[in-house]
Amino acid sequence: DFLTLSDRPGKQYFWDASMMAVVWALLEPEGMKMSLRAWLSGDLLHAYGLNMTTGAPMGPTWYAFSATNVFNTALTYIEVTGDRALLEEDMPSSGKSVLWRLDDIAMLWKEKVRLGQILASFGGNGNLLESGAPTYLGAVASLNAQSVGMMRDMARLHRAFGNNDRAGLLDAAADALLDNKSDQLTEA
Repeated sequence: DFLTLSDRPGKQYFWDASMMAVVWALLEPEGMKMSLRAWLSGDLLHAYGLNMTTGAPMGPTWYAFSATNVFNTALTYIEVTGDRALLEEDMPSSGKSVLWRLDDIAMLWKEKVRLGQILASFGGNGNLLESGAPTYLGAVASLNAQSVGMMRDMARLHRAFGNNDRAGLLDAAADALLDNKSDQLTEA
């Protein structure tokens, strides 16, 4: 109930739930795992949460932090519970394991890079913090930095599974994005 008691029953917002990830993993690991499976099955470029009654993603727009919130919540669950077996589970929606679905999420930023640019553009006020701050839009450095962090985390996970080639590509892509070197971003 600590997650579902709100003025929005039956709905999980990635941002809100991610702020309680450690507590959630400690108090309700099985429920969290079920939610993560549903979250990981969805299209994170077109959703900001999940309707738990219907199982449908909530959108129609996306929230710039959705990918990071889902990614970090999944990692928190694994770190707190020690349930590394989740990473090997198949995701029927994608035909990939959770490990490779997380890899996809870490690379979603590439879908937001505009032609001729290096950094991802995370949109405008409707996608960013609901703040209406006119200067916090587009290729926000901190949001691109979260993509660097996800790629580094994925490299670490891939190494743990013996996927050293993929880990090397992710580390190189993270370095390139951090340094804004477009010629090195195409490999990963």
